[in-house]
Amino acid sequence: MTHPLARLESLSRVRDRQYICVKAMVVENPGSTERLTGNGPLSVCNAVIQEGTTRVRCAFWREMADKLAAVAVNSCVLLYQVLVSKKAGDAASWELGSWRGTQILPCPRDLADQMTATLADKEACRMLTNVPVKDYKNCPVVATSLSALMGVIVPGALRKVETVFEVVGLQVMGITSVRSETDEWILDSCSTCNRAAPCQAHATAPTERRLALRPTVADSNAQCSLMIYHEGILAVAKLLNVELTTSLQDTRTLRTQLRDMFRSAQWTCRFTFRGNEYQEVLELDLRHLEPCLVTTREAVAATSPELLQRPVTHHHMHAGCPVVSLRDVTEDKDLGMFTFGHIDCTAMRALVAFNEVDLADDEALQQDPNTTSAIRVKRSVDCLLSHWMLRGSAGQVFQVVLGQTDSFGEYSVLWHAPVVQERVPEVTAFWEFLSATESKDAGFQFDKDWETPLKRLRGLRDGMPEQERHSDAWHSGDVPMESVLAP
Repeated sequence: MTHPLARLESLSRVRDRQYICVKAMVVENPGSTERLTGNGPLSVCNAVIQEGTTRVRCAFWREMADKLAAVAVNSCVLLYQVLVSKKAGDAASWELGSWRGTQILPCPRDLADQMTATLADKEACRMLTNVPVKDYKNCPVVATSLSALMGVIVPGALRKVETVFEVVGLQVMGITSVRSETDEWILDSCSTCNRAAPCQAHATAPTERRLALRPTVADSNAQCSLMIYHEGILAVAKLLNVELTTSLQDTRTLRTQLRDMFRSAQWTCRFTFRGNEYQEVLELDLRHLEPCLVTTREAVAATSPELLQRPVTHHHMHAGCPVVSLRDVTEDKDLGMFTFGHIDCTAMRALVAFNEVDLADDEALQQDPNTTSAIRVKRSVDCLLSHWMLRGSAGQVFQVVLGQTDSFGEYSVLWHAPVVQERVPEVTAFWEFLSATESKDAGFQFDKDWETPLKRLRGLRDGMPEQERHSDAWHSGDVPMESVLAP
């Protein structure tokens, strides 16, 4: 049987849908991924094919997704009985889909040589598929807290939510590898699709070294681990004028640079929800990250006080790192907990300053085998650490994360970051706002009858301030988020 082959450039004349056969080269192949659909989780492959100066994206589902994903990049293929569709609502966008009659066959050598000889560079090609890309930096958002978003998650209940939520003032508590079995911060990755090597979809593609980190972020009531990859890390470094070592070797110097970079700021994160099929849990998907308040001299665009001090809804989970006033903290040594207002925690954030109070000699220096210098320095704020306190001078301000010791009124400094003098007023004002609002608020409570993430999100929306309740961001995506209180 003869199958007439349509040229890709002719697909732009299709007004609705049509079955055709084409020859093309696979120029991009991200492999097969799972998406949650109305029929449950299904595999899809969105490879891009090219003929001459024309490119088009494929959307092959189920078993055809795996077959297309197995085709190597730069391979020529014959696609029989594919469905070309003009995308609804788009005046100039077409896509190739699969159905039960679709076949993927190797291209004869003579046709392959002919296509390869006439293939244009990517920049000179016309892309027939308009791939939607959301601008997460400038899109409408719902301002909320990390604890409120974590309260939405219900184990075993998956529901993708495309509404974008913004959380301001997050603290990076620590950084680990994205891989649980190693501590590598730089991974060998496929240069074609950026997945960790070895890549099954592109077995012959070269590899490159790429950063991949899992920072743990916290607000006053909750914390969670996120994943941030190479381009996002480099973008943050550029914002903070941090010049990372060009060799990109996983060295102590590079790790110190990255650690200090993330600790030197409070962060604004934008999230959506996604389903983790493997662990059967809903999780936060980091879409955008930028500093909202820095403690260094770097020239970062200042976030307005109106955005930093927006009223948001909190949910007390007692798993965060609150900003505290040390005089108002109580300790429970038996439980290993601090209490500050309505918040219980095991670690807390504070601003401390060196002063000129002289301590008695027997209080100033004590032998302590648990410090690297064997010296414990005790200042009038009763924070314990070595090296940096020995070098501290009166008036210097630090943001610190504190843990418990065996003695009341003493705190172990888990880590510290200096605040330059010109940043002290704005840092102090923001931390005073966090301390006052988050600890004195009794917090939002999720009803026990809200058994799904969607029900919890709807309930959370009703408990938000009016501006966030009526945000345009609720209307994005495919999840109905009608609120009882919405107009």
